[in-house]
Amino acid sequence: MKRLVILVVVTICSDPVPAMHGPYAGVGVGYANTIFDVHRYRLVTAPITRQVWQSFHGIADGVQGQLVVGYVYDVNKFRLGAEMFVQMPRTTQADYGDRYYRYEFTYAYGANFIAGYYVTDCALTYFKIGAARGRFAYQDASNEGYSVLKTSFNSSGLNLGFGIEKYLTRSIGLKLEYLYTNYIPQKFISNIVEDGVAVMVENKIQPQVHTVLLGMNYHFNL
Repeated sequence: MKRLVILVVVTICSDPVPAMHGPYAGVGVGYANTIFDVHRYRLVTAPITRQVWQSFHGIADGVQGQLVVGYVYDVNKFRLGAEMFVQMPRTTQADYGDRYYRYEFTYAYGANFIAGYYVTDCALTYFKIGAARGRFAYQDASNEGYSVLKTSFNSSGLNLGFGIEKYLTRSIGLKLEYLYTNYIPQKFISNIVEDGVAVMVENKIQPQVHTVLLGMNYHFNL
C-alpha cells in the first residue's frame, strides 16, 4: 500500500515546473452530450393568445474534437489566461416513432478566460468562463397532421468549465476537463392542423452542451 501511494505521488508530480508565461496551442477529444429543450405554444388570433402545448427534449451525443490557442501568465501558484477555441462535434441523433425528430450540433467557436491554481509543483487545476457561438439543426416531421419544422440555426451561449492539467515537461501538459455551454433559446413558427384548421405554433428550442474532454497543450514559453 505504501509503495502504491508513493507511485501515485510520483506520477502526479515527478518534476517541478517553473512559472509559465506566453502562448500555447492544444488539441482535445472527448464525449459531448447535447440536450435540445423544446417548448411549443399555440398562437391563437382574435385576440392573439399564446397557449402552452408541448414541452419535451431530445439528445444528440457523440465524439467531439477541440482546437485551442491561448496565452497564460503564472504568478507564484496562480495562473491567469485567455484562450480561443473551435469545437467540432459529431452529435447527430434521429428518433423514430409516431413522429420523426432529428437533432444535430454541427460546430462551435468562442473564447474563455482562465483562472488556475497549482495544487502541486506540476499539476494545475483551473476554471473557465466565456462565450460560445454554435451551429445547430432540428427537424420535426409527422404523417399525422402535426407541425412540420426543419431548420438550422446559430445561437450564442455562456461557456463554463473546470479541469486539471498535468505537465510532463515544461512545454507539454495533459488535461482533463468538463465544459458546459448554455445557449440562448431560438424561436421558429410552424403549423399544425386541428379539425381541418391550420393553427400557428411557436417552437422555442434551447441547446445545452455537456462535454468531457481529454487533451494536450503545448506551451511555447517565450
